[in-house]
Amino acid sequence: MLITLDDLRHFAVAHSLFTPTTLTRALHRLGYVQADPIRAPARAQDLMLRHRVKDYRDGDLERHYAKLGVEEDVFVNYGFVTRSIQALMHPRSDSCVPAEGYRPWPRLVPAVGTFAAVMAAGAILAFAAMQWFGVRLSARVLQAASAIATLALIGLVVGCFQVRTPASTEPAPPAPAGSFVVAMVLAIQSIVVTYDGWYEPIYFAEETRHPTRQLPRAMFGGLALLAGIYLLLNVAFLRALGPAGLAASKFAAADAARLIFGRASEIVISVVAVVI
Repeated sequence: MLITLDDLRHFAVAHSLFTPTTLTRALHRLGYVQADPIRAPARAQDLMLRHRVKDYRDGDLERHYAKLGVEEDVFVNYGFVTRSIQALMHPRSDSCVPAEGYRPWPRLVPAVGTFAAVMAAGAILAFAAMQWFGVRLSARVLQAASAIATLALIGLVVGCFQVRTPASTEPAPPAPAGSFVVAMVLAIQSIVVTYDGWYEPIYFAEETRHPTRQLPRAMFGGLALLAGIYLLLNVAFLRALGPAGLAASKFAAADAARLIFGRASEIVISVVAVVI
């Protein structure tokens, strides 16, 4: 049967615009609601829910968040997803999903858990102070952090090529039949935020010297550099872990780092996570 544009419009309207109901029912019917902190003219979650929830008021989602059975996560964009959707996004039950969070600081300094709120406030104040002293200082800090992160990732690639190749050459287990499309969707969902933001230099075009030359260099040069680094990482993990090991790994970077740094690998990965 041929699917027309009118069919798609009817499907979208019928499944997304429904009779206003309770906040919990609306969230579970939608499955995902994009979140946006910018009020221009209003936040995305409030705009989406005000037509679908009875007597919805600005900020109701955040006020009742703990009782709604939803979690913060990144689907296409950052937002709120139901736990059933999140389970599909992170099919490995023992993986750390954003709702649980990966917290590197307690791994680096075990006693930091007691002072987590103080450290978070201190970090916010430090970034605010950098902005107070001007964009030039904050730009230099960002450039330094980006350079350190790049060197750390390249160092991980080099280290992977220095370890001994696994003796077992067992091939990776075949994917279940009919899972290619699902695998592609999950893969794209995992990397979309990695490349998101490549266009953001245009927001500062009026402050850029020689924008016709600098903007394409920043956008497309940065995109090419990022793609190159991530492709090298995939080749390096395949080299260090082997096909079967990579397929069985739940966190390839950590497993590869363990082969390179031994017991210190957890500290190394935590430091890189903090910088990135």
